[in-house]
Amino acid sequence: VFVECYKNSTHSLVAADGHQLGGFRIGELADVSRSFIIDASDAKKALAMAKAEIKTISKSLSDRVKLVVYAGNNLALKIHIQLVDKDNELLKVLAQFESKAIDGTFPDYRRTIPKMPETVERINHCFQGKYLTNFARIAKLLGDNAERVAIRDTGNFCPAFIGLPVREDFTGVLMPMRIN
Repeated sequence: VFVECYKNSTHSLVAADGHQLGGFRIGELADVSRSFIIDASDAKKALAMAKAEIKTISKSLSDRVKLVVYAGNNLALKIHIQLVDKDNELLKVLAQFESKAIDGTFPDYRRTIPKMPETVERINHCFQGKYLTNFARIAKLLGDNAERVAIRDTGNFCPAFIGLPVREDFTGVLMPMRIN
């Protein structure tokens, strides 16, 4: 999982596996001040612990979920997922976990996000069902019990743009299957 920290306390979390990409930006975009790669299993465990807490947050409060990254010595990180009030004061820590930053370079994920064409002809794509199910699970985790996923086509044999109606700050990309 790639964690990007911006100078204005905004953070992005991005995960990808070559077939699918998902990312959240929490806050407004600004210049990157620091970035880390963390073990996905650490993040997955924390999100599993926070699942019940996140479900209790109404859609009107979803913009008050904040990601806080504390960088320590020896690449040790403490990451908190918090609920804050309108004055940005802490109400509750929804999840917290520790991870050690992994030495390496995360690929430039921005290059994989498709550009939306002005017009799109009707094209039939095939996608792996398990990947669409993954995005539906994310939607459910974020409070959409209907597990709605919006798929926007970007052209012939191009990746599809995936959105979640429950969270506008989510960006997803799904690679089509090649069928002969």
